[in-house]
Amino acid sequence: MIRAWLLLVTALMGTVAPAADWPRFRGPNGAGVGGSAVPLEWSAEKNLRWQTPLPGPGSSSPIVQGDRVFVTCYSGYGTGAGGEQAQLVRHLVCLDRATGKPLWQREVAAALPEDQYEGFLTEHGYASSTPATDGDAVYAFFGKSGVIAFDLDGGELWRAAVGTESGNRRWGSAASVVVKGELVIVNAAEESKSIIALDRKTGREVWKSEAAALELAYGTPCFVTLPDGAEELVIAVPEEVWGLNPATGKIRWFATHALTGNVSPSVVVGGDVVHVFGGFRSAGSLAVKA
Repeated sequence: MIRAWLLLVTALMGTVAPAADWPRFRGPNGAGVGGSAVPLEWSAEKNLRWQTPLPGPGSSSPIVQGDRVFVTCYSGYGTGAGGEQAQLVRHLVCLDRATGKPLWQREVAAALPEDQYEGFLTEHGYASSTPATDGDAVYAFFGKSGVIAFDLDGGELWRAAVGTESGNRRWGSAASVVVKGELVIVNAAEESKSIIALDRKTGREVWKSEAAALELAYGTPCFVTLPDGAEELVIAVPEEVWGLNPATGKIRWFATHALTGNVSPSVVVGGDVVHVFGGFRSAGSLAVKA
């Protein structure tokens, strides 16, 4: 993952319709597909619209809602400048899409104890989960500090704890929140070996699907619409891919695969086919029909 001290926004925004939003990790339903015309050359002067310093590093991606850009980062600990865990703070930053001017930022103190800044955690840090928006609010996942909802002007709406555990590798959080209808869904594998759905207006837990197999599953869920109109929430875990009922969290099907170890890549959905990519020590890929 890339640690970014600066958020760079390019001329790409001039090639995509102004109303086009990018509401979650890898865009609509995690497909990673944007406008048809994108910049092919880059430099400090070419295809650079603006550049804005952030309060600290982060590995999350920016999202776009209307004329605003949202991104997370962290400060106080694990930045190469010393510090103690008690000083760790996450930030949600809102920027003007056209100019990069900061509009507001909110700070969230860390729930302690956190995982130590060592090993693979040093490669991505404490702000690796991309926020999501439904146009009414922005939802940020800060690991052991939970999921926090803000309105588009930075007012806090609710907080929800999703666990304070650590996986056996103590690598920290990576999965990003997604919004589906009235639910905010998070893969809290690292924090509680569970996938949790929260009411998007109140933060109340609607369902929780727990499984030991979620350990070392760091991907963000996606959604499949079947030919009959039914929907499934899909996620890959070590040696399996699951299809869940997004309204209840109950498993509808699973398929086995040979990808062992940690499965960090998020699945990619095309039509009713789920594409799964390998993890550490088990590179490979497969496609499963939902």
